[in-house]
Amino acid sequence: MELKEENYVKKVIIDIWDNLPLLIVVDVVFIVFCTPWFIFMLAGLNMLSLWSIILAAPAFAGVMYLAGKIAKGETCKMKDLFFGVCRFFRRALMVGIITVLLLFISIQTFRIITANPEQKWLMIPWIFQLSCLIFLGVLHAYIFPVMTLYDTNLKTVFTTSLKLVAKYKMPTIGIISLMILMALTARLIWIGLILVFPAILAVFMSNLTLLLARKYQQK
Repeated sequence: MELKEENYVKKVIIDIWDNLPLLIVVDVVFIVFCTPWFIFMLAGLNMLSLWSIILAAPAFAGVMYLAGKIAKGETCKMKDLFFGVCRFFRRALMVGIITVLLLFISIQTFRIITANPEQKWLMIPWIFQLSCLIFLGVLHAYIFPVMTLYDTNLKTVFTTSLKLVAKYKMPTIGIISLMILMALTARLIWIGLILVFPAILAVFMSNLTLLLARKYQQK
């Protein structure tokens, strides 16, 4: 099915249904990559758990690469996941490091504020850090799909993501809301849903990025 604005949701559902067995296996492999995070989290080692999230970035890039091939109507196999991990490893790892580093700094600043409530001026750098973190979180709606769909450098990835966020606010709010909804559903209803959610989310993100990027280029 050709991707159009009016059939976006229908195409995503068809893509997911037609490739569901593969997507489930892909998610299982993705969870294996995230094993250090689960181990540290269950052991109560919060800081190690936080930094281990970095390892999930290349794995998600692999998932996104495979989802991108599905979105473009190309034939895909399990080997595409591992190709994507290897192909985008360094770029995805850098995105992961930037994200986790900013999150770590924000957490540490908040701890300092909590320990020194009389130091009101500390709120200024913390608000700035939090704003940067939220801004980066919004860009994540497009960072990985742009990277894997167009195989471009990080500078172009970030500038393209920024352009899409600035131009298409409602679709961006929609995909971010879907991310939050999936995370809350897995957390509150059944944690086992993370075995299917990452690849499904990747298909949504890839199709949306393709749609918006084509629309942006036509204007």
